[in-house]
Parts: sequence; C-alpha cells; structure tokens
Amino acid sequence: MHIENIISPRLPGKDKKGFSKNYALLYGIEKRNYADEEVAKLPVVPLSHPHFQEWQTRKRTCKKLMRYLEENGGVFTVLEIGCGNGWLCSRLASMTSGTVTGTDIFPKSIDQARRVFGWKQNSEFILGDIRDKILPDKKYDLIIFSSGMQYFPSLKEIITLAIKHLTLMGQIHIIDSHFFYPKKIVSARQKTNAYYKQIGLPEMAHHHFHHRLDELRYFQYKIVYNPSSWFNKLVYTNTPFYHIIIKNHYR
Repeated sequence: MHIENIISPRLPGKDKKGFSKNYALLYGIEKRNYADEEVAKLPVVPLSHPHFQEWQTRKRTCKKLMRYLEENGGVFTVLEIGCGNGWLCSRLASMTSGTVTGTDIFPKSIDQARRVFGWKQNSEFILGDIRDKILPDKKYDLIIFSSGMQYFPSLKEIITLAIKHLTLMGQIHIIDSHFFYPKKIVSARQKTNAYYKQIGLPEMAHHHFHHRLDELRYFQYKIVYNPSSWFNKLVYTNTPFYHIIIKNHYR
C-alpha cells in the first residue's frame, strides 16, 4: 500500500488529532521514518530497502514529470499538495527556474523537508491544508497530487479548489493514486479495511476513500497513463496507478 504522502480529510479537533496520532503509528509500522540522509537520495533506494518496488514506481513517475518540464520550456511555478518529506519537490526544483512549493499538514514532514531541501533557493515548504486558505491568492502553472487523493473525501471539492490556484494555462497532475471502476469499489474497500485491521489501526479505514474515475467528469481531464490498458499490462514497467492531467476551466 502506497501511503507516504497524505493529507487528511478536514476533521474536527479531537478526530483530527486522533488521525495524526494513528498516522504517526502507521509510519512506524510500515518503516517509513527515513533518516535525512535517505530522504536526500530519494527516489533512489537500495535493493534491500523494504519499499524498493514502490520507489521504483515513484522513480518512473518522477522521470515522466521531469520530462514534461523539459518538453514544455522548463519555466514553471509548481505546487505539490501533500509533499511529505519534500523529495519530489526537490527533484522538480532542479528542472525548473520557477519556484516550487510543497505543502503538508504534518509538522514532522515539513520540518524534514526544510532541513534536507530548504537550502534550494527556488523551493519552499509550507505547513498547512490548502482548504484552510494558506495560499490565498497564489497561482501555479503546475499543481501535483502525488499518492494522496485517497485521503480526500470529496474529489470534486479538492480539485475545484486546486483549479482556483492555477494560472490560465495551468494543469493539475494526479499521479501514484488509485482510481476504481464502480464494480471494484466494494472489494477495494474490503481489502483496505482488512489491511488496517491486520496492522492494528482499523480507525485509519475511516480516512481512506476509494474514488471512481467518473468523479472526474466535472473537469477537463485527460488520462495520460492507464494501467488497465492491455498494452500497459504487458509492459515490464507497468504501474498500478493512473496519470491524469486536468486543465484549467478557462482553457
């Protein structure tokens, strides 16, 4: 299960604190508390790493995004929502002369991102949830959601909000997140519930949402990579995640 970078639903006081506590426990159980030296090298990890295959997927995704920057001029302002320890922001900052901003609700993640990558002049890391208006009037050419869409209860709500922070020709990229066909939702929920119960954190299932592809019908979206296509299933580098681009409404 790929859950490194996540943003919680908007929860009232006590529930939000409970979520943060369980998330910290989850990080420990899944061995995701990386040392600064490890974070600095991501997405490269040794073959012996417990999440080696996951990071191979993330490495391929990162290369595609970097290629996108190169092929489209390289001058972008970038926002990653749910940046975690900041590794992807750092890689993108090396490919653009624009600024790269990462946001996350977890202080520990932002603190580590600032320690490891804060020295880059075109990078900044902000603690908070964009639903709490931490970026009041800022606009970005590229907004990225990486591996965290399952932690938003409403896909329509969060994407609509993100679009407000796009420049006129801007795009939203959704990567490393699952999307399901309606007939597979029930089984996916059952697997998620069973997983969290197995590791002793059943409460986490209440914060995990299984989004359908048809929830994107409200937006101008394009599927750049479809893991369900026959060709991609046969390719050695196939990944289980969609890559989706959403354009600004005004384009």
